[in-house]
Amino acid sequence: MTPKKHRVGTLAALIVGLLFAQCLLLTVLFGVRSYRAVTTSTDHSYARRVALSYLTQRVRAYDGQGTISVGKFEDLDALYFYETADGQTYQTILYVYDGWMRELYTAVGEAFTPADGTPLIETQALSLSRDGSLLHIMLTDRSGQNMAGVLRLRGGAA
Repeated sequence: MTPKKHRVGTLAALIVGLLFAQCLLLTVLFGVRSYRAVTTSTDHSYARRVALSYLTQRVRAYDGQGTISVGKFEDLDALYFYETADGQTYQTILYVYDGWMRELYTAVGEAFTPADGTPLIETQALSLSRDGSLLHIMLTDRSGQNMAGVLRLRGGAA
């Protein structure tokens, strides 16, 4: 075999190997991009479902005559849940502040600010309204997508 043929064969093998490596690299890059897109979409969907599910479960836990109300907590839409223990009335307030759904548990009448609540779920906004026994909920997740829900309260209007 002549040196010239040997060089051509080596060069051809090198080119094929480089093309193969480039194809592998492109495949990995496209796979990573697809994985990130699926993960991001799943995270946003999960956050919306969890936030709405959390609100729904809290409403169901307190659903009784006069134990749930919709109101404002320093100009923020808020859900208030009331309970009495040892002769003292306590309230749990659910609201969205500073990009988070927050929960604040306190005795009725105590002064707190929205920043005092415990952050639960990343959420941009919460809009609430009540029409008799129907509670209308509109959540906006961190990416700006909305999710709505309507709950019928068994306890009726407060």
